[in-house]
Amino acid sequence: MRLGGCAGSALAAAFVGDNHERFARSWQALIKVETLLAAPGLVFCLFNASNIVHVLYGSKFDAVGPLFTIFLFFNLLVRVVGTTIHQVSLYVVHKARLVVLGQWIGLVLLIIFGIILVSSFRSGGSFDG
Repeated sequence: MRLGGCAGSALAAAFVGDNHERFARSWQALIKVETLLAAPGLVFCLFNASNIVHVLYGSKFDAVGPLFTIFLFFNLLVRVVGTTIHQVSLYVVHKARLVVLGQWIGLVLLIIFGIILVSSFRSGGSFDG
C-alpha cells in the first residue's frame, strides 16, 4: 500500500509553508504508517515464503521459495529504512534530478547484475534441482 498522494501533498504543504519541523514530522509519520501497514504482512510472508510459492504455483516451482524469501527480506528492509517516500521528498525540495539520476543508476545496476547472474546460471546453476 502506498500513500503517495497523501505523502506528496503533506510534504509539499509543509515545505511550501516554510515549516521544516512540520515537513520532518510529516515525513516521519508517513514512513511509520506505511511500515506499520505493510510490515506484518511481509513478515508473515517472509516466514511462509516456500509454502506460499507451493500453494500458488505447485511443486514444480518449489525451488523458487528461497528466492522469494530473499525478495521479501529486502522488501521489508527497504520499508523499514524509509521506502520510496524519499523520492517524493526530493521532488518537493526541487531535487528531481537526483531522483532521475537514482533511477538511471538503479536501472544500469539491474542490467549489469542481471547479465552477470543470468550468465552464471546458464553456465553452472539450474532450477531443476
